[in-house]
Amino acid sequence: MAEPAHRPRTQGRDGTVSCTGSKRIRAYCRFQRSFRQSMSTQAPEFDHLPQDSETVALLRNTDWSSTPLGHPSTWPEALRLQLNICFESPFPIAVWWGPDLIQFYNDGYRPILGATKHPQAFGGPAIATWPDIWPTIGPLVEQVVEQGIAVKGEDMPLVLERNGYPELCHFTFSYSPIRNVAGRIDGMFTAAVETSERVQLERRLAFLLDLADVLRLVNDPLEIAERATAMLGEHLGAGRAGYADVDVRAGTVAVDRDWTDGSMAGLAGEQRPLDSFGPGIIAELKAGRTLCLNDIGADPRSAPYAPGYASIGTRSLIVVPLQKHGRLTAILYLHCGVPRFWTPSDVALAEDVARRIADAIERAHAERQLQSERVRLQAVVDTIPAGLVMMDENGTLLIENDEWRRTWGGNAHVDGAIDYARYQGTWADSGAPVAPDAWPCFVSLKEGAFIKDVVIDIDRFDGSRGTIVVSSAPIRDEGGRVVGAVAANMDITDLRAAQMALLEAGRRKDEFLAMLGHELRNPLAPIATASDMLRMVAHGDARIARASEVIGRQVRHLSALVDDLLDVSRVTRGLVQLDKTVVDLHAIADGAVEQSRPLIEARRHALTVRQESRRPLVVGDRNRLVQIVVNLLNNAAKYTPEGGAVTLTIRDDGKDAFVVVEDNGIGIDAPLLPHVFDLFTQAERTPDRSQGGLGIGLALVKRIVNLHGGEIAAASGGAGAGAVFTVKLPLARGERTGG
Repeated sequence: MAEPAHRPRTQGRDGTVSCTGSKRIRAYCRFQRSFRQSMSTQAPEFDHLPQDSETVALLRNTDWSSTPLGHPSTWPEALRLQLNICFESPFPIAVWWGPDLIQFYNDGYRPILGATKHPQAFGGPAIATWPDIWPTIGPLVEQVVEQGIAVKGEDMPLVLERNGYPELCHFTFSYSPIRNVAGRIDGMFTAAVETSERVQLERRLAFLLDLADVLRLVNDPLEIAERATAMLGEHLGAGRAGYADVDVRAGTVAVDRDWTDGSMAGLAGEQRPLDSFGPGIIAELKAGRTLCLNDIGADPRSAPYAPGYASIGTRSLIVVPLQKHGRLTAILYLHCGVPRFWTPSDVALAEDVARRIADAIERAHAERQLQSERVRLQAVVDTIPAGLVMMDENGTLLIENDEWRRTWGGNAHVDGAIDYARYQGTWADSGAPVAPDAWPCFVSLKEGAFIKDVVIDIDRFDGSRGTIVVSSAPIRDEGGRVVGAVAANMDITDLRAAQMALLEAGRRKDEFLAMLGHELRNPLAPIATASDMLRMVAHGDARIARASEVIGRQVRHLSALVDDLLDVSRVTRGLVQLDKTVVDLHAIADGAVEQSRPLIEARRHALTVRQESRRPLVVGDRNRLVQIVVNLLNNAAKYTPEGGAVTLTIRDDGKDAFVVVEDNGIGIDAPLLPHVFDLFTQAERTPDRSQGGLGIGLALVKRIVNLHGGEIAAASGGAGAGAVFTVKLPLARGERTGG
């Protein structure tokens, strides 16, 4: 390796600068002060360089003949070549030449020097320009100019004082030796680009990501402020950082917790008057403007109140105000115990973090309030005797009460959402399994549908079975978008069991009635035969004749009751087959009146039949329709005191036909009215009511009407107000005759 032509100056252990040829350097520095502003005839050697370059103008206008470098015409070819590369390149380049590492640089390199080093650095020794960073870069320079080894750095951090204040900068650079034709090292070629903005942006983004992770996981407002300000203080190299609540009415600022790097005392637990920091400064904060003081003692806004700041050891600070509804409520502060220049990016980051802290604290308070509301709501829904669940639009469970868990014998959740695949059930009406996407709450959530009172047989998680009735509904926001769903279920296992028991009891009752009817009918025939034989052998014996007559009459009455029992039994068991044809209701009414007339006349009632001229036609079983009207007329006759009035009306409205039987009899008490069509239901017997009965006539009428697709209703004003029975039957389609 060739020996270097010189040895650059380096910084010793005691911080002093020393190098070979130091007298020559000092002389050169004195000379720089005398020739910097002098102008000389432009050297023709530089005519080919860019004409609009500031640094090229310096190169041309400097009287180099008065410097150790001499007139440019005498400069070595290696230097001229490097300068051509330097000044014609848009990339930041500097050439350090000779034993004193005289600096040449282009316009691209000028911003690296800042406002305080340019243009003095042009033509001056490098060590005089960079004394603040020479301890870092000096060894690298020596490696290049002494050993001929090129070096490079990537995003190297350097603290420069180039704009009147120290600032952390980052550079990616390369140092390369410049050799002459003999191979000796005459200088160093520097290519550098400042990466401060990118590095700071990357650091800031990484910091904000870490901060976001912390704020997302922490729910305590005090811990949010403490951890976030600690992270900010460490990131910006502050001595103390904190978040304080402001009470404008009381005129105080209170610190609950804060962070320090150990160089300053903490302020946690302290409360101080706002005015102690200066009314002008407090006015700035109340106006929502961030306060940045680089030197409290020198700043006219804070200098009069320097003792107050000194009491907390503060010489420089950033204070970010936080307002709510236009009112100062809190501050974020960064303090240093020494003067410090806060960069605009420092202030911007502090403001950003302050907003994030305020948002996170507000979120934490909202979540606490929401949790409190949720606890209260949970306490309320746990008192509801129905199972209840509520979920958001993602299916995440929001509310589930105790009755839901009891009904299901537990629950099946995956990551806070209902796992419908684990809920097993069958539709009660069909016995088909309920698919995972067919559960009512799921359907309401995904399709926005309302599901009401569906019955499902379920397999509980504890292994038992049950039956529930479920309803569900979607939850929509103000815009109508489905944002959740709610479902309620009622455990009707016991009710269903009771219903099944009632159905079974009803079936057995029907079977018993049928059996009873048959068993009662069997002895009636021989009794009737015996009655007839007694009548034939009476031969004028009045007693025998009277006995035969009584036996015969009671046999006929008992036969009618048995027939009714058998009829009800067949109807309730679905064994009745209707012989349907198109029939004329006028003819039905006439047939019924003919059958009921003996009873009506025996009771001395006045019967009125009202029929429109139009003949309403219906589709039905003629005999059964006559049976309906006969039962209603007989019922009216029996429950109306002798000498009453019974009216039969046949009419239609073009869609349905109506058979109305009205009387002025004993009426129906209000408590009995809803049950008049139930089996074995009767009003109180009256002394003049001798017809008896089992209370099955109206029940039979209702069932026959229903078999015809019709309806029947009863109305009464109460005891003594008579009763009205109305049968509605659909008219035969397109069938109605004129009178």
